[in-house]
Amino acid sequence: MNAESSCVSNDSRKDPVAKYTAKDSVFTNLFSDPKYLLQLYKALHPEDLDATEENISNVTIQNILLDQSYNEQIKLHGRTREAVLETIRICRNSNILKDYLESREQEVVNIMMTLFDEEYILKTYIEQEKRDAAEEAERKAKEAAKETARKLYQKGTSVADIADAMSLTEEEI
Repeated sequence: MNAESSCVSNDSRKDPVAKYTAKDSVFTNLFSDPKYLLQLYKALHPEDLDATEENISNVTIQNILLDQSYNEQIKLHGRTREAVLETIRICRNSNILKDYLESREQEVVNIMMTLFDEEYILKTYIEQEKRDAAEEAERKAKEAAKETARKLYQKGTSVADIADAMSLTEEEI
């Protein structure tokens, strides 16, 4: 999902808080740069003095493998809890982010299910907006056709000729 610029309120003071997707996008973008990823890693693991950008780039490769596995599971199971759990199992068995997934499995599942829900809601909203726009366009087209027919009738054009020219029935005019 792309970053969203709107805000939501988190308390009675109505302080704006960036939506999860915006924070996630900034985080993802920031730490896709190996320089910043290394800084984060060193902040979390100050004891690892041998860490280099090349060493931690393997995490990105692991994420690619995770994404491939995940996409395959979505094809098999749809956007379901089963797809998420199977992806976690595959990653653990492949030693991809194993420690992280073992310690935070429920959190990962909850996040993924929330993202599925958000994606579904957004898709449904967009579909409804398209339907509403199509209905509004159709309504306006009918109004314009009626107005044109009215003007033609006022200028002396017969109802039959107007209906024929506008591909309408005489009753619609």
